[in-house]
Amino acid sequence: MDHSLISQFLNSKPSIIKDDEIGPIIIYDYKGRLLNYQIWVTPDENQISISASPGMPFGGDSFYEFYVRCDSIRVFQNPYGIKNQISLAFGEGDVKEPKDIRMTVHMREDGDLVVWPRSFH
Repeated sequence: MDHSLISQFLNSKPSIIKDDEIGPIIIYDYKGRLLNYQIWVTPDENQISISASPGMPFGGDSFYEFYVRCDSIRVFQNPYGIKNQISLAFGEGDVKEPKDIRMTVHMREDGDLVVWPRSFH
């Protein structure tokens, strides 16, 4: 799975944690206007995870944590804002087919993220 599109979308470079049980965890950090976000890529598990929090994502005060199966990522035109002209689609199989998309991420005008499990674009 090519996760470099996440780096392009967030304008962020990842850090990598080695985990003996699940393999590498590639972590992207992003700070919006209101919330802090992390996207975790676990390629050996075919999984993408995202969390948002005013403090530490994937912590006790997380607003949400979504974990979705994913073996492919694609970008598409952001239909909702101009802050970032692209949005991300995470899915299994052919992510050009809406039925294969497990989650989409869009950037709002203020820089915070909109995260939708499944495909709604």
